[in-house]
Amino acid sequence: MDSYGVLSFLIILKEAIQLLPKNGKLMALVFLLSVLLSLITYVAFAFSIVGLAEYMASAAKSLVPDPSSFDPSDPSSFASDPSKLQNQIDHIKQFLLVFYAVEIAFIFIFLIISFATTMATILVAAASRVGNSLSIKDLLSRIGRTWTKPFLTSIYVAMHAFGFFAIIGLFAAPVVIYPNVVTILIAVSFAIVALFFYLYFLVIWALAIVVSVVEDGCYGMVAMGKASELVKGQRLKGYMLTLPFFLLSLIMSVICQVIYRVKGPSNEVIYGLLIIVGFSCLLKILQVVAYTVFYFHCKKLHGEEPEIDIGVFKYELLPTTAK
Repeated sequence: MDSYGVLSFLIILKEAIQLLPKNGKLMALVFLLSVLLSLITYVAFAFSIVGLAEYMASAAKSLVPDPSSFDPSDPSSFASDPSKLQNQIDHIKQFLLVFYAVEIAFIFIFLIISFATTMATILVAAASRVGNSLSIKDLLSRIGRTWTKPFLTSIYVAMHAFGFFAIIGLFAAPVVIYPNVVTILIAVSFAIVALFFYLYFLVIWALAIVVSVVEDGCYGMVAMGKASELVKGQRLKGYMLTLPFFLLSLIMSVICQVIYRVKGPSNEVIYGLLIIVGFSCLLKILQVVAYTVFYFHCKKLHGEEPEIDIGVFKYELLPTTAK
């Protein structure tokens, strides 16, 4: 059982908030870069998609035959020209290829930004947790030397997440094939259970990333196995820690989509997105700091010394706020 009860995650959140001002300039720099890069990427993606859509609409319009060219007295004038039809199909194929290429490119950019800011945040938070100051040079040096470990762990996390959603899709198939009251009720019940397990897996995946950043030679499945061991006895705390961040992130994502679809690309939308992206980035940083603190708590409650390998960091821990 969890040692502190259902509300014990508040202890983690309190300590995470207290860590933010320590190494504050560096944490602020990470936050500002995260906001700036995320906003630029999001706006560029939005305008790129709009530009592609306008191009497709223009191309499709140019391929539509002129109604005045049809002669009612000549039925053959209504016949489709095979070459024009093939031309239309080729245009659609080219558009779809470009559209998906742009989407994939921006997804990779978002992932790179998220990965870099996550790793930087973990390192700064861990340094603050053990009572060390950290310079930009130290941070960049550490990221350059160890980015492969969390990167490999992220690949394993992505594979597990893909497998999880593949199973969800498999069980959701009957609802699509045989939609009725019974299958819908079963699907809703299954979705609730799946969400519970997904949030639990998020805890393990997040801890695995932290472990791969701060511990030497621990990455991939080893990091995930270690994270799974650490979270034993702390499942409730980890679940309650994940739930509010998940809900807030979901709300921010929905708001972004609604604003953009209602207003389209404009200055007002950019200003609104700046606020939402800024809040989302701050939320993400607080979440990563909270998981870093959670890592230290799990190590202590298991009677283990944190196996920190963060270069210039000391191996002494600050007193925890949990009693």
